[in-house]
Order: sequence, then C-alpha cells, then structure tokens
Amino acid sequence: GTMLFNSIAIIQVGQALGVRSNSESFFSYTFKGNRTLMILISIIFILQICVLYIPQIRPFFNAVPLNLLDWIISLASGFAMIIILEIIKKKLYGKL
Repeated sequence: GTMLFNSIAIIQVGQALGVRSNSESFFSYTFKGNRTLMILISIIFILQICVLYIPQIRPFFNAVPLNLLDWIISLASGFAMIIILEIIKKKLYGKL
C-alpha cells in the first residue's frame, strides 16, 4: 500500500511537470518558468516524507518507511509518466 501511495504521488508530480506545455518538450524548458508549481512540488515531497518517516503520522495513512530501492522505483514511475507524455505530444504535435 505504501509503495502505491508514494508512486501515485510521484506520478502526479511527473504529470504536472510533463503537461506544463502541450506542445513543447519537458526537456526544452527550465524550471524557473513556474515558481508556484515548483513550490507545490516541493511541498508534496515534504509531505510525502512526513507521512512516511514521522512515526506519529504513519498510522493515519497505514504507511511504512520506504527504502532506497522503493524510492528509486517511485521516482522512475514519475519519470516514466513524463516520457509517456512526451511520446503523446510528439504524436499530436509532431515536434519536440
């Protein structure tokens, strides 16, 4: 359950980053363009860490701490979302 919870949150971050532009590639723009989005993504990561590693919060989410491999898999799922969105944009707009 915890791995799914974490991966879904990271995938949503990947989706938010991937759709910042409908026609431009994620890899072609800087992160300076949308300060609010970067702040919100930082808050999401901080909250995820709190849920997973603060013992008093964990029971409310029925969560357990994740190890490094779990984090790598979660982050890879978020990156996979970005790649999927890049493929979709390439097919729809033919450039990137």
